[in-house]
Amino acid sequence: MGDKARNLASSIFENKIVTAVIAVVLVLLLAGAVDAIANNGKAYGNVSINGMDVGGMNKEQMKSALEQSFGERVKATEVTLNADEQSSSASSSKELSGESDRDLLAESVEPEYSEKTTTWMATADSLQAGFDYDAAIDEAMAAGRAGGPFGRLALMLTKADVPMDVRFDGKSFESLASNIDKSIGDTRVDATAIIEDGEARVLPGRDGKMVDRNWLDSELKKAFMSEQNKVSLVVSAVPAASRTSTEQAQAACDAINRALDANVTFTYQSSNWSPDHNDLASWTRVNVVTDNGNSRLEIVIDPSVASQDLVKGLNATVSSDDVVVKFEVNGDDVRVHTSGSGMIPEIDSAIKELEDKLYGENGYGWNTKVSPDIQIAVGQTDAPESLTFDEALSLGLITVIGEYTTEFSDYEGTENRNHNIKLCADLLNNTVAEANGGVWSFNDHTGDTNQDPPFASAGSIVNGEYVDSVGGGVCQVATTVFNAVYEAGLEVKMRFNHTLYIASYPDGRDASVNYPDRDFIWINQLPSDVLLKTSHTDTSVTAQLYSVYTGYRVETEEGTWEEGAKFGTSFETDANLASGQYYQKKNGKDGKKYSVTRYVYDKDGTLIAKNLFTSDYTPEDEVFVVGPGTDTSKLGSHAAAEAATATGSDASLNGGATSIY
Repeated sequence: MGDKARNLASSIFENKIVTAVIAVVLVLLLAGAVDAIANNGKAYGNVSINGMDVGGMNKEQMKSALEQSFGERVKATEVTLNADEQSSSASSSKELSGESDRDLLAESVEPEYSEKTTTWMATADSLQAGFDYDAAIDEAMAAGRAGGPFGRLALMLTKADVPMDVRFDGKSFESLASNIDKSIGDTRVDATAIIEDGEARVLPGRDGKMVDRNWLDSELKKAFMSEQNKVSLVVSAVPAASRTSTEQAQAACDAINRALDANVTFTYQSSNWSPDHNDLASWTRVNVVTDNGNSRLEIVIDPSVASQDLVKGLNATVSSDDVVVKFEVNGDDVRVHTSGSGMIPEIDSAIKELEDKLYGENGYGWNTKVSPDIQIAVGQTDAPESLTFDEALSLGLITVIGEYTTEFSDYEGTENRNHNIKLCADLLNNTVAEANGGVWSFNDHTGDTNQDPPFASAGSIVNGEYVDSVGGGVCQVATTVFNAVYEAGLEVKMRFNHTLYIASYPDGRDASVNYPDRDFIWINQLPSDVLLKTSHTDTSVTAQLYSVYTGYRVETEEGTWEEGAKFGTSFETDANLASGQYYQKKNGKDGKKYSVTRYVYDKDGTLIAKNLFTSDYTPEDEVFVVGPGTDTSKLGSHAAAEAATATGSDASLNGGATSIY
């Protein structure tokens, strides 16, 4: 065969190959197009999430399948963390060494060592574990769709698996790690700058031993993603060096002390305000920042503190004339919605500008050539249609319109009462009274507080007597919320005083509840929603009401105590006493009445409400313990008084004494 013939044959063969390839590609592309149409709104075949096939599923189906598979698995998992033998032995003999160490730790993060704690439990609830289902689903839906038909073609030839890791709440995770450190480790101290009495000073660093956070996070994720419901891990404390140096801390102190003497003036519309030295000090925070293994001290202005002072100083609070808000609550997450109209001050931008001018690369704190006179103009912007609670607070869009705190004891024997107080406060937290007449009911939000569990038996007042009953202590939370509502100037629809007078509350300003009949109800007459936030410490409970600034001013006219019903006498029989013997177990108290008047003024000083709150407290009987067959007709304060009147003698009893007569 000649060259021409061979070349012709080769060309024909190559053309056939090209034609065949094109045909195959066209077929695949056509199949991909048909597949794309068939899978519109669904994940393509060959797509999985964490190894679970989701091909052909829509978003709702994927989320349901993921929650059932991974969500249920995580909820059922319990991880037991045990200290290794060396750390366990060390924890039993741990002592702080040297007075200087004690002083140092007292100023920073003194460990609360527990000599016997060498085992910890981690659950989905304790770590607030969860998944970002939506992000994984969106990535699964995008697989094979990027790059058009060729992207789909690539997916037909290979598989795509989207990773989805369990995530832990940062604070909950750190709390677990810190508890381990305190028991078997020695928490390091980073060299830093601390501010006391308006001046920054160096806090020296100190090396320690701590559980490795990256290791702990990785191992916990593996445990929660495993097929086992119960997993055990062995934890140990490893050397943890101070991440910053004394030199870095001293440089930060010098910058802060210089910056605190700056002359700062904020301007908003026609208002000017200048924070003083102590204001700037209270706003300043120092954080340790680590980038690529290198740590440094970062000086910032805390907007959660500065924004409130700035809003008040400039009188720049947004009012109901400017904007109205609605609160959307989803678990612990609170979002604030507006109509998108109305103007608000750009507080965050002003604070960031101050931070940059004080502590930025060329800020006054670091640069002696920069002028100490700092002028910041606070601008205005349209109210966002939706933002987080913290964002709304920092912008002055919402503010506290009423708050109150009451205190309680924390000692042996008060555990149940304190449990009830804290549980009740948690149930009421982030509850909302809607705008323009929304009704808020204590009982509706807490449910039946007489149920055990979740409530426990504790001291309470029932039918005019101090007894133990389920839910004891919840009235303190009701009283706290009532006083916050009182201070906010909001309308109270239903409120009962306690049967007996309690001196620890403001006179005439207590609130008693008892599910389902005795409720505390208030009404939100404002054009914006009102959000109730309740919080607690070991010895106090606080209620705060948030809404758009009202400008309301509340004044109280105290009343005078009036006589109420007289106390009576009751008797208890004690078989150990002889007939005719008795002693007084409890003094009696007459009932009494008290009234307070609340005056509510609007921001223009106009009286808009005058409310009378009346309390009628029940008398407390005196109680005598008597022997069987004792004649009680002449016992008791009132009987003695009558006898004294008849005989002209002093026949009063030894009030409150326990002597046996």
